[in-house]
Amino acid sequence: MTPRLDRSKPFGEVIPSGHIWQDGHYFDIHGTYLRSDGAEEAPADEAPKPEVTDQPNGEIDLAAWAKGEAKYPHFKVVQVMQDAYPDAEFGKSRAGMVGFLVSQGVVSEEEAVL
Repeated sequence: MTPRLDRSKPFGEVIPSGHIWQDGHYFDIHGTYLRSDGAEEAPADEAPKPEVTDQPNGEIDLAAWAKGEAKYPHFKVVQVMQDAYPDAEFGKSRAGMVGFLVSQGVVSEEEAVL
């Protein structure tokens, strides 16, 4: 019997390859069974996760973030951007926010890392 993705569970873990891992089985994004490994836990990420840094005072350095020199949780960066520029429209994507910071002169186009 082919395993099926149980959509009644709150979630299946998404692994770096983009597949969903649930109960020792791999599924594609549509829930189609791909293969099994029999493991009880999801495989470890192949690539190391970027280190999340924070300033000692808890503030986020938007210039360092836009240059790729600092990593912060995305939701915190969005919140700081919205607080700092309440009337601006830059979206919630990294590209939109970095592009906006370039247009405001916070970082140069050469320094910006999308």
